[in-house]
Amino acid sequence: MRPPKTLRIIKLGDFYLPSLTRQLRALSSRGYCSISVESGFLPIPEPDYKIGDFISEYSFDSLACILDKFRRSSHAESTDIMVGVINYSLQRNYFSISSVDYRCVVVSISNIEQLLGSVSLLEFLILEISQYAVAAVEGHEWHGAPRRCLYDFCGDKRDIANSLKYRSLCTDCDERLSESSKSFLSYATGIVSNTFGQTEMQKILFVSADPTNESRLAIQREHRWIKQELQMSIGRERFAFDCLLAVRPSDLSRALLQVPRASILHFSGHGTDGSGSICLEDENGNAHPVTGAAIAALLNPISSQLSCVVLNACYSENQAYAILEYVPYVIAMTDAIADDAAIAYSIGFYQAVFNGETIPRSHLLGCAQIQMMNQNQHHIPMLLEKLVTPANKAVNPNGGSGGI
Repeated sequence: MRPPKTLRIIKLGDFYLPSLTRQLRALSSRGYCSISVESGFLPIPEPDYKIGDFISEYSFDSLACILDKFRRSSHAESTDIMVGVINYSLQRNYFSISSVDYRCVVVSISNIEQLLGSVSLLEFLILEISQYAVAAVEGHEWHGAPRRCLYDFCGDKRDIANSLKYRSLCTDCDERLSESSKSFLSYATGIVSNTFGQTEMQKILFVSADPTNESRLAIQREHRWIKQELQMSIGRERFAFDCLLAVRPSDLSRALLQVPRASILHFSGHGTDGSGSICLEDENGNAHPVTGAAIAALLNPISSQLSCVVLNACYSENQAYAILEYVPYVIAMTDAIADDAAIAYSIGFYQAVFNGETIPRSHLLGCAQIQMMNQNQHHIPMLLEKLVTPANKAVNPNGGSGGI
């Protein structure tokens, strides 16, 4: 059987997966093998193993059969090896499993960012795909002893995560692999370094508007608290915190275009109950309502780096659904929220973000901080995650409540 030369990645199930197009195009340009992402997803059955309501795992065989059937279809008949990405746990809680017989790989991203710490989801996927490309071409296998090598597989996810951070080969793997394979792996790890080394500093863009013809807000106090939390955090070297006050529409677009691009956009200000708008300012400092659709239109061409938008403004739920089409996470307020409660949410949320927690966990800690401050509005902040229903509608996994 000739060595596989084409790899195709497809989602197993319907979930949000960050774009890999740019990195995979760069990998394919080396000519070692062609790697592409299949649009859409393959439906999957119920998990093979369930323990109560919380733990469910998929067996590799059930998923391998699905991938093999797709690979043999006319739609993908030119594909040598299929790489399926799933957002559920695999059997034995593996990161990934491969099969020579089925000529396929399944990679799980379930809880990957929490488990791997400083190794990001995109970084993990790029390294996994490049490793499996080499394994498919040369039949190279993983070894059981941790050696700070890309091909470590000792069963402990922390050891595997540690090996990914070093991005190198042990002596045995270096001797066994061909020069072309080693060159390909070196190029792949270079892509990871260039992609994530340059963007390791995450930018928080804090924008606010407090129009003179509206009730005054404690925006300066909220800004001061967030900045203080950054200075006290263990991750302060990895974040840049930019602030823009009295924002007009032209100011917002200009700030979003600045390099480095923001990864979190935080708006603090007024929201309107009837029109579903947030209030920026006009040239005279008065309220200038802007709809969620208008903000979404602004974010559409320039939102590739944004991971989250926080709308810390009253009645901002309607805006959030429009923005969610272009951003993985949006946080909004389902009702009017008091200044103290809004500030408490920001304190808890950014305490978590600056110390390495995920957006969902940071949201929960923001809601908890409202309760800690003896406020009864912890149910008002709402987290929306970019999921897609069969009807192509963004959905809120927590049904509009403050937790997930």
